[in-house]
Amino acid sequence: MIALAALLAALATGLAFGPAARASDRLAPRTLPAPLGRRRPRSPGASPQPAAAESTALAVDLIAACLEAGVALPAALAAGSAVADDTRREALAAAASALRRGAGDAAWAACATDPQMGAVVRICRRVGTTGAAVADDLRRLAGEQRRAHQAYRRRLAQRAAVWVVLPLGLCFLPAFLLLSVVPVVAALLPALR
Repeated sequence: MIALAALLAALATGLAFGPAARASDRLAPRTLPAPLGRRRPRSPGASPQPAAAESTALAVDLIAACLEAGVALPAALAAGSAVADDTRREALAAAASALRRGAGDAAWAACATDPQMGAVVRICRRVGTTGAAVADDLRRLAGEQRRAHQAYRRRLAQRAAVWVVLPLGLCFLPAFLLLSVVPVVAALLPALR
C-alpha cells in the first residue's frame, strides 16, 4: 500500500515537472505563461512591457537633459527618439521633423495618441508656446514613469509568488495524503470491523 502511494506521488510529480512538461513549455508561445495558459487582453492604459517603460523614461530624461543644456526642442526630441522603443522612436522622430518644418500643434499628432507620451506632449507644448523651462517637469515625469513601472513589476512578482505555491497544492499535498493518511486509515480499518 505504501509502495503504491509512493509510486502515485512520484508519477504525479513526474507529470507536473518532468520532461513532458518542459517540452510543452518549449512548444508553448512565449507570450503565454505556462501555468495560466491564457492571458487577459491588455487594456490601452495597462502598464507597458519592461523594455518599453524603461526606454520611455530614459528618452524623457534625455529630452530633459537636452532642453536643460539649451538644445532646441526638435533636436531634443530627435535625441530622445534615439533611445526610445520602436513605436515611440517613430512618433518622436516624426514630431521632431514636423517641428523643424514649422508644423506647430499638428506635429504632436503621432505622440498624442500614446498614453505614455501624452504627458510628454503636454509638457513639451509649453516650450513651443510659452518658452517655459520644462526640464524639471520632464525629469519628474520620468521618475513617475519609473515608479509606476516598479510598482507594476512588484505586482507581477507578488502574483508569481502565489503561482509558486501551486506545485505544493497539486503534487506535494496529495503525496502527503497518500503516504501518511491513507496507510493510517488502512491500518485502522481492520480494527474497526
